Amino acid sequence: MRRMTNVEVVTELMEFSQYGALAQAFVMAALAKHSRAVADADPATLASIEGGPVSPAAWQGVAREIAEKLDKHFAAWLRFYVITQIRKYANNCYLL
Repeated sequence: MRRMTNVEVVTELMEFSQYGALAQAFVMAALAKHSRAVADADPATLASIEGGPVSPAAWQGVAREIAEKLDKHFAAWLRFYVITQIRKYANNCYLL
């Protein structure tokens, strides 16, 4: 049996859970929380990984990239949600 790639594992986690879409929310929240924590970490905190397979600067750089992409993704979703709620409220006010 061949070993799954990281992309396949994440797809499996997000698409084939007994908890349905809740698994997607969990994975996205975990990615957002951890990437933001590393992105905002004090360089002294990341010094402990110095000399490892990935430099602290690269680790923090990729965390910042992922955090920024997720911030944009969630901001777009939030804008959509707010606009939807405003339209729903406006329609309800019209009916009164």
